[in-house]
Amino acid sequence: MQCVIFDYSALYHCRQNSFMTTMQAQEIVTAASALLAKSSVQELRSLRVDEDANELRLRGKVRSFYHKQLAQEAVLPVAGSLQVVNHVDVRN
Repeated sequence: MQCVIFDYSALYHCRQNSFMTTMQAQEIVTAASALLAKSSVQELRSLRVDEDANELRLRGKVRSFYHKQLAQEAVLPVAGSLQVVNHVDVRN
């Protein structure tokens, strides 16, 4: 299954999982990074995306939980069978 996982391990948006090659995973990372880089929300443009162990990991800092959620939802359509793990920090 593919699931979106917050830092506190809440599970969302589960989908069917499948085998993925390293090249496919890198293409997903590239696509997710491009989506965030082109975002109309400036804070999302500086977030980092990486892949490890069938997880698409989001990292960086934003000013609100709303922006954290926006980042997650932005990459979900290209995540394929990777689990989206949102490690974005909300700073006050």
